[in-house]
Amino acid sequence: MNIKTIYDVVLRSFSGSVARRLTSTIVVLGVIATLITTAVQTIHNYQTEITKITDRLESVRNTHGPSLASSVWSFSARQIELELKGLLNTPDFEHAEIRTRSGDVWAVGEKTSTDVLVNEFPLIFSKDGEDHHLGTLYVSADKQGIYERVKLQTLEALVFYGSLVFFLAGSLFLVFRQLVTRHLNTMARYTSSISLDAQSQPLVLDRAEKTNGTDDELQQVSSAINSMRTQLQNSISDLQKSEARFRDFAQSSSDWFWEIDENYRNTYVSPGLTESTGFDESYYLGKTRIQVAAENTKSEKWRAHLRDLDSHRPFRDFNFDIPTRDGGHISASVNGTPVFDHDGIFRGYRGTGKDNSELQSLEQQFRRSQKMEAVGQLTGGIAHDFNNILGIVMGNLQILQRMTVKDDKAQARIDVALKGVMRGADLTRKLLGFSRMEAHGTKLTSVNQFIENLEELLSKSLTVAIKVEHHLSENLWQVEVDPGDLQDTVLNLALNARDAMPDGGRLVIETSNKVLDEEYVRLKPQCRVGEFVMLSVSDNGHGMSPEVRERVLEPFFSTKEEGKGTGLGLSMVYGFVQRSGGHMNIYSEPGKGTTVTLYLPRGNTESNRDNKHASEGALPGGKETILVVDDEEGLVEIAVSHLQDLGYRTISAQNGDQALKIIQDNQDIDLLFSDIIMPGELDGYQLAIAAQKIRPSLKALLTSGFTKKKEDYFSPDGSQYAKLAANLLNKPYNQSELAIAVRNILDGKDDISVN
Repeated sequence: MNIKTIYDVVLRSFSGSVARRLTSTIVVLGVIATLITTAVQTIHNYQTEITKITDRLESVRNTHGPSLASSVWSFSARQIELELKGLLNTPDFEHAEIRTRSGDVWAVGEKTSTDVLVNEFPLIFSKDGEDHHLGTLYVSADKQGIYERVKLQTLEALVFYGSLVFFLAGSLFLVFRQLVTRHLNTMARYTSSISLDAQSQPLVLDRAEKTNGTDDELQQVSSAINSMRTQLQNSISDLQKSEARFRDFAQSSSDWFWEIDENYRNTYVSPGLTESTGFDESYYLGKTRIQVAAENTKSEKWRAHLRDLDSHRPFRDFNFDIPTRDGGHISASVNGTPVFDHDGIFRGYRGTGKDNSELQSLEQQFRRSQKMEAVGQLTGGIAHDFNNILGIVMGNLQILQRMTVKDDKAQARIDVALKGVMRGADLTRKLLGFSRMEAHGTKLTSVNQFIENLEELLSKSLTVAIKVEHHLSENLWQVEVDPGDLQDTVLNLALNARDAMPDGGRLVIETSNKVLDEEYVRLKPQCRVGEFVMLSVSDNGHGMSPEVRERVLEPFFSTKEEGKGTGLGLSMVYGFVQRSGGHMNIYSEPGKGTTVTLYLPRGNTESNRDNKHASEGALPGGKETILVVDDEEGLVEIAVSHLQDLGYRTISAQNGDQALKIIQDNQDIDLLFSDIIMPGELDGYQLAIAAQKIRPSLKALLTSGFTKKKEDYFSPDGSQYAKLAANLLNKPYNQSELAIAVRNILDGKDDISVN
């Protein structure tokens, strides 16, 4: 390393703040110390020189005084002059002069300076014991010599001490740089380019390790930097995890997060919103909430919301609609909290939002279900009483039919009356469709074949101006439904389509297999995942307005003229679909037409059991004893007549309490045949269970014209209720249906013992 390189390194090092300040401080202090020391030493040197001259002058008294006095006594001028000249050889002496009492003067040297030291000595000569005062000797010493010597000594001291100061300062600078400054530079470079990567190396100083186990200040600073680095790494790692966690939540949440600035413009929206609406994030950024909202939100509501924002108050559950890319909208609900900086200045809002469309759809379905249930309870109660009346009429007609076998006119009248009873029973069955929550009388059905069989009936129900088209998918799955309900459904939809096309048009019936996945169900909350058979009926009639479409499934709602519609058609379709475990969708545009799509679950072929009984020939009978329980006396008489005609022995009761007493007193009863809805504390289900406790081997068959859904009867021993409900005999029943049901229970074909 050459001199220039060393100079550059030292210069760069010296330019550093700490080195410059430390060295400058040392130099200044050294200069001050040098000046003080030199001044003290100069004063000391000056005093020393003065003392030396004073001592020389005093020595003249002893060394030259006696000889000069002798020379003056002898008046030897030559000797006096020689001795005076000898005095001037003494350093700094410049003038010597003798003045006698008689006025004689002898002088040697010149007085060149006024700054002199003058000593005078009396010349006394002793002779014969007597002192004789001859005169006075004057000796002058020039101070200029003293000044020169002291000045030289001072300069030497300054040079020495100055050199010493700069040497010590330089040495200390180099030592400080080696021990401190270079490590500070290392720390500065490390901290200025510190990497918070977990793989980065900690700060290590290039210095020997301490052997005494104690850390000096540099090591403490180094350890503190490494500790700070570790803490920063941990903090940043936690922050990154928190940020990643928030990002994952924001991206995966069905809800969304949002942020607006102090001008209420969007600065951030999470993917939850864009996924719900189909618009990109850029569509929302820079816009206010009212700019991206649908126009159907009332202005009063916006004004109240803006008052909350202007007051910087938190808000919850502000509901408004947001348009979607496909032309629809979602129902949004947002919550927000104001954001303030450290100085308390308002910076905007942060909050969450969620799509309430699914919730509103479910609420709408729930309200519709509640309304259907209420209407069902009403119509079911009426149908129950009407079924009892029809049962009495049908029973008596069948008894008359057996009594007038040979009277053809009577038989004809009875047949007409029985057909009227069956029409009434069919009407009550439709009314019971509102109250029955589970399908009844279901079997595996081919929808394609069913529609083909209905073709003739449809052609008679529609006008010639309506063209019917079938688009039936091949290999269509079967569905497990009530065939009667399915027929009513198709006819209702076809008749509604006919009424929507008074001038004629096109009616399209379409079927296909559909597999609904989770993505579809997410978009259509009323659906469920699974395999379905789709049945759709479309027309190109006048269509429906959105207001009508919202109410079209309500019972007794109709847009037809009075007397031309009951308002039960689509309600019955909805009830059928719900009982079948499916769902339906109605799409309609005014002036373009309507499409009603039904999704019916794929049937399980293994569960289809054909329990057909011969409808021709002698009815099955027996000799067993049957207890008939019903609060309608007419129905009791009909059931007793039918059963006795079949060979059975019968006992009757009008309520559950009477029936239990009879069962306790009579051990010969083989079957309990009871109505479900009766006055008193026991209904039919409870009577059957109570009878089982008395007679475990007793079998039971229940009948009703109106029942709740069977889940309402489930209890810890719900298997018994399920068996009873599964083999329920619906009113009104004829003798054939009663004969088959009783015989099946007694023979154990349906495995319906109460126990």
